[in-house]
Amino acid sequence: QIVEAVLEKYGADSEQDTALSFCQLVGERADESWSDKSISKLLHYARNHPDPEPGKLNIHSDSDENSDEVTVDVLFVNAAYCVRGAAAIAISRLLWEHNDRLEQVRSSIESLVSDPHPAVRMAAIEAIKVVFNIDKDLAVSWFCKACRDDLRVAASPRAFPLFNYIVPSHIDQVGPVIQHMAASSLDEVAFMGAQQVTARWLFDCFFENEFATCCQGTVPQRKGVANVAAALLHNKKYSPQCQQILCKFMNDPDKEVRDELRGMFRNQNLIIDTECTAFIKAYIESLAFADDPNHFVLSL
Repeated sequence: QIVEAVLEKYGADSEQDTALSFCQLVGERADESWSDKSISKLLHYARNHPDPEPGKLNIHSDSDENSDEVTVDVLFVNAAYCVRGAAAIAISRLLWEHNDRLEQVRSSIESLVSDPHPAVRMAAIEAIKVVFNIDKDLAVSWFCKACRDDLRVAASPRAFPLFNYIVPSHIDQVGPVIQHMAASSLDEVAFMGAQQVTARWLFDCFFENEFATCCQGTVPQRKGVANVAAALLHNKKYSPQCQQILCKFMNDPDKEVRDELRGMFRNQNLIIDTECTAFIKAYIESLAFADDPNHFVLSL
């Protein structure tokens, strides 16, 4: 009540700094019993505040690029430092603390999911994550809508882990997102799309054609495949398939692809696993080993 009284007296305007601070305050203290008036102000900011402006960034990269040209990481940083993005994060935390508020905040989340600025849609993923625990079908539909017009949203740190909860139950809805990511002209998105294609092929036998394409595809696509296979090599269930995949990349003509294999022997049990003997011998004779044998030797 004291905080709200102070806000009522000194924080009534919608200047960018004031509005951003208000959203951050509510987010940091989401477990408090905020009044309907304060919640209404937060929801109003989420739907109507002019920050961020179309194409503009509040936190700039080293260049003068606009929001349509920057990397996933630059957009991700901006998501928390614009008013509508901060409002989205605050709404997600409120909803986490008070699941019964979904209907109250629903129209604002729908606005955020369709927001014209990709940084705001990235921030909206935070709210969507909470909705997964309340209404999964609704959350998946919002997730696909948020990612549809800019695949950098799907490749963001907030969004990427959600694929593990969406697949296989909603593969029909999210499958096109993964396919378009893998085929993206943006290297970072194609890399993450190839990661998803590979993981879903290994886990659930989806995307057989896309997986084959990525194995023979661009450097980012091949890196994505190699990255996932190296990460899952230690898993007994997937190790035989991962060994087959990795044998294709040990002598890849591009060193960037071969470098994805560096960490695959972090699990030292692989070196004494007799089922990996032929694989290890092939690795020792490969270009990947010649590039940098230190990782393997340290495992020994």
